[in-house]
Amino acid sequence: MKRWFTSHDFRLLSCYINKNFSGIGIPQGSPISAILSNVYMIDFDQELAETIFGFKGFYRRYSDDFIVVIPNSETCEPENIKNKIICMAETYDLKLKGIKQRFFI
Repeated sequence: MKRWFTSHDFRLLSCYINKNFSGIGIPQGSPISAILSNVYMIDFDQELAETIFGFKGFYRRYSDDFIVVIPNSETCEPENIKNKIICMAETYDLKLKGIKQRFFI
């Protein structure tokens, strides 16, 4: 098998590699990351999906991102749904990043 880089080239390029010294998490893009996220998130997915489907909504997750779409109705208060999702995430010890929390009404 032909190498892409010589040892010397790799050492020169290694300054562009960000190492994770925290000991937490798995490498991004690792084949096992999707499996682990699915195993870890299965209960959260089931509970949130049941809640959203109860409002005739749409829920999908890809790795650590998810989307919820709920049709506008008088029985569904968007702020209540938002708070329910946040509480549910806390119950499962999930941390929602503030910058990624986007709720459109």
